[in-house]
Amino acid sequence: STGYRGSWGRHKPTNELYYSYIDADIRRDHNITGRLNQNVTETIEGVKYYVPLVSKPDVSRLEWCTGKFRLTIPGVNPSFTTDDNSLNYPLMRLADVILQYSEALYFMGDEPNARKLFEQIRGRVAADGYSLDDLNMAYTKSDFVEELLDERKRELCFESKRRIDLIRFDKTTE
Repeated sequence: STGYRGSWGRHKPTNELYYSYIDADIRRDHNITGRLNQNVTETIEGVKYYVPLVSKPDVSRLEWCTGKFRLTIPGVNPSFTTDDNSLNYPLMRLADVILQYSEALYFMGDEPNARKLFEQIRGRVAADGYSLDDLNMAYTKSDFVEELLDERKRELCFESKRRIDLIRFDKTTE
C-alpha cells in the first residue's frame, strides 16, 4: 500500500483549471490538492477522512490531485473496505441549478439578472480578507457565455459536466 487514497492519479487537475481561480477563491485549494496522506486525518460528523496536502503552483503538477471528494479511511468506517470505497458524488447540486437558471435567463434576453445569479455562487467562496466584489472584478467578462463556462468550470470541476458544456456551446475544439 502506498498510504495514499484519492483519485488514484487518474484524474489530474490541469494548469488551466488551477489558474482559472484567483487567490481570493477558496474553491481552488478545496478542489485541487496535494496527495492524501494517511498520517493526517480529520473527523466530520463521526466519520474519519484523510486530509489532503495543500496544492501549490510551484510544485510539479504531477503532485496535484482531485481533492473535491474526500475518501473515508479504510477499516475505520464500516461501509469502506480496501477493495471498495464509500466515495459518492452528487448528480446535481444547487449551484448547478443556479448556473442553469442563469443560462436560461441569458438566452431569454435577461442578461442583467442572469449575471446577478453568479453572485449566489461566488458569494460563499471568498477567502478571508476578500469580498464578493473582488471575485466579481476578477471573473467578470464581457462575453456572458465565456463567463458562464468559466464559472461552471470552477464550480463543477470533476463532476462530469465540462465536456457536455463544451459540446452544448460548440467549443470542443477550442
